[in-house]
Amino acid sequence: MKAQIQLPLVVILSTFIFTGCAVLQQPPAVAVHPARLACPDAPQIVDGNLQTVSALATDGYIEKRILVDYRRGKTLVNDRQIVGTKRAGALIVLKEPMYITHIEVYTDSAITEPLIDVATDKSLSSPLKFIPIKDPQIGKPIKPGQMRRFRVGQKIRYLRIMTDAVKDMSGIKRSTIVKTQVTRIPLKGPTIREIKLYEIPTESRSR
Repeated sequence: MKAQIQLPLVVILSTFIFTGCAVLQQPPAVAVHPARLACPDAPQIVDGNLQTVSALATDGYIEKRILVDYRRGKTLVNDRQIVGTKRAGALIVLKEPMYITHIEVYTDSAITEPLIDVATDKSLSSPLKFIPIKDPQIGKPIKPGQMRRFRVGQKIRYLRIMTDAVKDMSGIKRSTIVKTQVTRIPLKGPTIREIKLYEIPTESRSR
């Protein structure tokens, strides 16, 4: 009876030991070489140099309109709107599809509500379709000079990072149109030092 009980235990222990050894033998992920990446909007975030900085691209501004009836002491119009988009972003293109385990984002300025999505190669019959990655760190602010790691765990060709743009107070423009005071505050993207992508070497994954 003891021999019958011990045999399954031996099999289970052997399985755990074999699995553990296999995990230990798996090589660590390595950073994708900058030559295999491109980022047209912010090229320095994938140049492999933590000393260089690029701003995420944005296309929008805040417009304020104020019309005051000074004789009656009343504000007739007090309007504030965002023209364009309040989000800033950058698209990273991989030279060829790769299985990316995770990425590291090295910030320069603060980033609020970061969102990251990925896509595979587009086809002639369907447009590029981005899918958000699932990671507990998504949406959490990142402090200036901090590194944040995000899990990807899939084969991709494109990676996009987006976050809120910030006010560019140095570029404020004021004008008056038909007794209405118009103020335009351009939006600019936060700055990032580097985004590193990591992969398991192909020869290691094929074993």
